Amino acid sequence: MPCNLTEPHQILGSLYIAHGGTYLILYLPSLIVIFKKQLYKMSCYKIMIFMGLLDVLNLCSNALLAGYYSIIGRNYCEGDKFMPSIGAAALGMWAAYCASCVLLGFNRYIDLRSQHLSSILFDGKRLYLWLAVPVSYGLFFASPALPPVGYSADLGVWFIMGDSLFHSINNFLTCSLLIALYILIVGLLWRKMRANSSHNVSVMQKQIGTLNSTNQHVGNKDIEGLPVPKDIDSNNFAAVLDTDNMFAGQDTDNLLAEQGIDRKDKLGRNLAAAGSTTLALMPHIDRHIEKR
Repeated sequence: MPCNLTEPHQILGSLYIAHGGTYLILYLPSLIVIFKKQLYKMSCYKIMIFMGLLDVLNLCSNALLAGYYSIIGRNYCEGDKFMPSIGAAALGMWAAYCASCVLLGFNRYIDLRSQHLSSILFDGKRLYLWLAVPVSYGLFFASPALPPVGYSADLGVWFIMGDSLFHSINNFLTCSLLIALYILIVGLLWRKMRANSSHNVSVMQKQIGTLNSTNQHVGNKDIEGLPVPKDIDSNNFAAVLDTDNMFAGQDTDNLLAEQGIDRKDKLGRNLAAAGSTTLALMPHIDRHIEKR
């Protein structure tokens, strides 16, 4: 890329600095909150703190310093002694951040999959061994082995002055791995939600059955001799006892199967009839108890 002396770009530089300053003001309180002891002891928050520190440093180079270079019209070919080092550090921090994103996704997946396995892999000082991976990865990208990185006030960007194959591979792998990890996470969450839903339905059925059975046996003495009111459907009244028998563990499955009746359908219709009948019976039961 040809390098020409350029005029200052005060508007673009001011926008960079304003955006970077705003994001830093919003970011720092979030980091302070994450540093609280009850959060910091969790491995995922430690990874997020590391990512947050990288973000803050990246904002300083990619927003504040880039804004300054744009305001003064500084280009990479003007012999700035610090620009190559700052550019290399910025590229290294970007690579470390990408690796940290993948590490956080892997951490979340393992934690959802097995808390015991998550404890083995990430608890205590073992997490710092994991964090050494993005640190080493970032140092490789910041090393002199890769082409230097410079800033162009004309374009308003940092760019690699040479072959950027490693940078392209990094971006492609980061996107691919994150997509794969989050597909696995969503799939695992979906399975857990379905399992919990089935469990909750089973618990609800047991609670309804217990309540129905208890109500019948406790109230049996109080409503003894109570005639079925004319405004109550006798079939629905019988459904109350039928439902109680089904919940009480009587062997009705074989009988229903012989009659070609689905047990769940039978139970659902009985519960609906029993519920409406119970509500209709309440005033009659109250009057009967008062008379006694």
